[in-house]
Amino acid sequence: MWTGTVSLPAGQAVEYKLIKKNPDGTVTWETGGNRTLTPSGNATVSITWR
Repeated sequence: MWTGTVSLPAGQAVEYKLIKKNPDGTVTWETGGNRTLTPSGNATVSITWR
């Protein structure tokens, strides 16, 4: 399980995608299109790697 905290402007849509940094320094991007989120205040978001 990974956790992180970010501050985002309320009401403004953001796009994001998860990555995994491997021990050798290479990066693996999750599959599929970008994820979207429009925060409206403080929230906890649970995401499953795809």
